[in-house]
Amino acid sequence: YYTVGLHPWETERLDAYRLVDQMLTRYLQNEYCLAVGEVGLDRLRGASLNIQKELLEVQLTIAERSHKPIVIHCVRAWSELFSVFRRQPYTQHKAIHGYRSSLPILARLLEEEWYISIGFNTPNEIISQIPLKQFLLESDDSNQPISALYERVASLLHESPEMLQSIVTDNIRRFINTRR
Repeated sequence: YYTVGLHPWETERLDAYRLVDQMLTRYLQNEYCLAVGEVGLDRLRGASLNIQKELLEVQLTIAERSHKPIVIHCVRAWSELFSVFRRQPYTQHKAIHGYRSSLPILARLLEEEWYISIGFNTPNEIISQIPLKQFLLESDDSNQPISALYERVASLLHESPEMLQSIVTDNIRRFINTRR
């Protein structure tokens, strides 16, 4: 199983628009493709924000048409991200990858029913504010095993690692709309 999309760091590629326009739809037709992602906006790396926004909008359109959820990478471009989603209706599930921003932004994401994926570098005060039904975990910001993250987060939330794993598994199933 996999997700596919043009990461904002790759938006400087000369073939970025062609990749998104021609290849994304084809990959999304594969039964093993679960979502579009990681796509989004990054103020620190990649093409200009205008180009990144255009490419994100195209990927949102394709994801919506394909009925696929989306995983968003966002670095210091929250107002631009919210603007893109205001202009372009998107009815599928949305997740933020590796959330480490502020509590006010988190509150808005939660209100808009985003799933929030956290990693080893996510501050405890952020983790404690995420409702369990919107919780996802990831380990790509560390060389530690995901089991260590489950243990840390479970302890913080006063849950067992097994219970947290069950909750996250259910959230993933709901996010991708499947019973696999």
